[in-house]
Amino acid sequence: MIHVASSKTLCPKLVYDSFGSSGIFKRQNDMVGKVQETAGDAMGNKQTQAKGIQKHAEGSMLKTVGNAKEMVKDARDAVKDAKR
Repeated sequence: MIHVASSKTLCPKLVYDSFGSSGIFKRQNDMVGKVQETAGDAMGNKQTQAKGIQKHAEGSMLKTVGNAKEMVKDARDAVKDAKR
């Protein structure tokens, strides 16, 4: 599921629901955030660096939630298989 949220930029920002999106978008957020953080640090731009840290943290959190969801699915499937 994709939600569109307004952004301060001219283009709308796509916010991907962690339960409906593929892992690509989670990793992309994580990597883009790390690059943005590094660029902000190199340029001495604290605002860009802070946005990068935020995006990196968001991507990491989404990956963690996705991994937890997969673990729950695997456990549920194991219980179903054990009952058979």
